Amino acid sequence: MRRYGYTLIEILVVMSLTLIFVSITATYSNSGRNQINLFASKAAVLQTINRAKSMSISTYNEPNPPCMFGFKFDPMDDKKYYLVRIDSTGGCSGANIFSNGGIYSETVVGSYFLPDGLEFAPSGQNISAIAFIPPVPRLEVWDSTISTSTEGKIKISSSDGASSTLIINTSGLISY
Repeated sequence: MRRYGYTLIEILVVMSLTLIFVSITATYSNSGRNQINLFASKAAVLQTINRAKSMSISTYNEPNPPCMFGFKFDPMDDKKYYLVRIDSTGGCSGANIFSNGGIYSETVVGSYFLPDGLEFAPSGQNISAIAFIPPVPRLEVWDSTISTSTEGKIKISSSDGASSTLIINTSGLISY
């Protein structure tokens, strides 16, 4: 008499192969999600920097043009960054991206966060702010509170160790 069915060994082999394929798929899916978050966040930071540059150009013909527009990091939170506008009631000479108080006033145009699992990597970063000064716009890269004439780097890293870097040169060209 013939038996129709599967042996215990066949069932175990099929179940173990299925488990292996599911675990591989889950691992790659999580890694892929982190990569997508990393590249999307890099694009969002790039868009914010370019927005500061375009706002600097477009607002120059206003009756009271701003001293500068800029991009700066929150020193207390490694996931937060801002798009800011620096205005003055007494001329813009001497203004910098950290000017706030006295004749200078800072207006936060936008406040942004990196998604969970991502942060600005302090080890790969040599800047704390970028400012675009109308009308050209002339670029100033800031390291803490000192304007530098070198290129700036912004590094975003994920919790799984992957990272991506934006490089801003002294003429405002951004490469990634």
